[in-house]
Amino acid sequence: MPADTQKLKSIALTLYPDAEVTHLGTGGFASTFKVQRGSDVFAVKILDPERTDVVRTEREFAALRRVSHKNVVAYRAIDAITIDDTSFQYVEMDYIDGAPLSKSLKFNDEFDLKTAASIMMQVVEGAAALWREQTAHRDLSPSNVMLTESGQVVIVDLGMARHVDDETHTLLPTPGTPGWMSPEQVSKSPQRGDWRSDQFVIGLLAWRLVTNSKPFGKVTGVELWSAPGVIAIPKAKDVNARVPAKLSNVLEKMTQQQPFKRYLDPEKLLEDVGNAVAALEGDGSDDNSNSLCFYLAVGQIKNVATSEFVTELGTDGLILDAAGCSARIDVMTQVAASSKVNLAIDPVSYLDRSPIEARSSSYKKLPYGQRARILEVPKSESARADYCRSIVEHQIDNKTDIVISPYFLADSGELEWIDESLSCAETCRDILQQAGHKNEVWSAVAVGSGVLSGGAGLEHLLNALTATRLPAVYLLVHTAQVPFAPLADEGTLRGIRDVIAVCREIESPIIIGRRDVSGLLALGLGASGWSTGVSANLENLPRHLEEVEDTRGGQAADRYYVPDLLNSLKIETHARLRRAGLLTRTYTKYDRDLFSSGRPIAQISTTEQRITLRQHNMQAKSDQVAELSSLEPSKRREWMKTKIQEAQGLYSKLRGIVDPAELGTFLEVWKKII
Repeated sequence: MPADTQKLKSIALTLYPDAEVTHLGTGGFASTFKVQRGSDVFAVKILDPERTDVVRTEREFAALRRVSHKNVVAYRAIDAITIDDTSFQYVEMDYIDGAPLSKSLKFNDEFDLKTAASIMMQVVEGAAALWREQTAHRDLSPSNVMLTESGQVVIVDLGMARHVDDETHTLLPTPGTPGWMSPEQVSKSPQRGDWRSDQFVIGLLAWRLVTNSKPFGKVTGVELWSAPGVIAIPKAKDVNARVPAKLSNVLEKMTQQQPFKRYLDPEKLLEDVGNAVAALEGDGSDDNSNSLCFYLAVGQIKNVATSEFVTELGTDGLILDAAGCSARIDVMTQVAASSKVNLAIDPVSYLDRSPIEARSSSYKKLPYGQRARILEVPKSESARADYCRSIVEHQIDNKTDIVISPYFLADSGELEWIDESLSCAETCRDILQQAGHKNEVWSAVAVGSGVLSGGAGLEHLLNALTATRLPAVYLLVHTAQVPFAPLADEGTLRGIRDVIAVCREIESPIIIGRRDVSGLLALGLGASGWSTGVSANLENLPRHLEEVEDTRGGQAADRYYVPDLLNSLKIETHARLRRAGLLTRTYTKYDRDLFSSGRPIAQISTTEQRITLRQHNMQAKSDQVAELSSLEPSKRREWMKTKIQEAQGLYSKLRGIVDPAELGTFLEVWKKII
């Protein structure tokens, strides 16, 4: 039932007895009137107290106060008048001399492409003004988009607008306009929607304007309400061949069914819409990316990283394993300082989900290592803050430049721990800010291969990562594969590729942690950084332990990294290939030291040799990262493709000579992924 128009008009006449008052429209809880008082013309919305949703009213008023933009209606004043003991709220705003876009669509008016693109651009710019104030409109239907005779677009009716931190929920499952809502707003478990929901509806509206067709055809009634969630609209250029590919691609991305597949950065959306509009006149734009980072992880007591080596390595920083490196944190802090590289400490907090008796003694010695087992997500913000504070303080006390937030391994059926890890990251940022520290924070997320392999787990992860813009993401992955070999599970790698893609979309640097040369593949796919494993035999994230068990990475073996093979071979295999003349190159000064006698070493017999071998492996990988980083971003994937092809060619010559397990079968999977 609509608001009482006659009653509200009488209120308007009482408010403005010397003005000309004209009724403009009535909705479910208010009527809007045009008020002309001499040369002053404005609009007033008067709320029916019997129909008013107080929360919605306050929300609209708050949204109006926060936003000032030419494409969003401007408010003048907010007040209330009491008549016969009844309070009537009202808001004065600019009068828009135009008509709602819905009127043109009702009469099937057709728009040329440039006009349609101009309307789209203005709606996006107006909506972006809301988004920058952390507000989503949530009802950007054609009825709420006014179009003046001069072609100016003005967004009106902010009654559905919500601040992103507003946790209140309406009684209606999905308030909005049927046919002009996002899939998540009309799903079986409807969500209140955020700016990505606005984006979807703007995409629908723009699609309607450039194709002059209804997005969901002749669907009506209840079916129209659910249509966004069940009907995928075709590409705009397939409906109207005159729509440029660039504009069609933008609309296709905006109207993806899953929020994480849409634009994840409002500024990127603005940029691409602007470029698409410019493309109508032959303009274009290019992409940019940052340089790549290589981090050396230090864990077990046998790891050696002197300041001289770190300087020569060219690493961007050291990541110390809080447990494995606990006895040498002071020393490594000095190494980082003298080498002028960043320092971070991996809190290895995933062990807090294991019984105390299953945790390593080194972890128990940490300030937070003696805690009881965490069985479920903390029930309160204060409990989370207390937990995070001890971990943050441990890192700050050790003079870290980067704070890695606590994280908990989430595998299939444990998706709530993804959310908890990201909540901990936000809490850590708050703690640092309150204490006046300006350390960079990496939002650490640890997942099992079951999450990355697709389905609900991957979708949950991607939606969680894109719900808010993260300064940086530190991704750790647990797989059942031996930790010292390149990742070869196609599902896991596809998931990593998808995570990298969405992080690039929201311009959140993503660092792939605790990985062997698979990190190089991740860089080729667009990751910003790569950290090695904490030792040659622990280049994987172990599981949180449910019982006491051996946590080592398997049988230790000395391995030599061959850049041309993108793999590490057992030292005896490497020696056999050199003796056969199939490997002749030396790649670093460290492997030249190993082979200074002119004879390939088939067995590492001294600590000095093992250190030199480890230094070669790190230097060879760092050199490849530097080579990849020197290329333009658009050429990095092609570089990786070439390296894979060359490695496959070399491997083809090794059949029958090396163990089948070392024949590089992983490269076929890499070739598919890249």
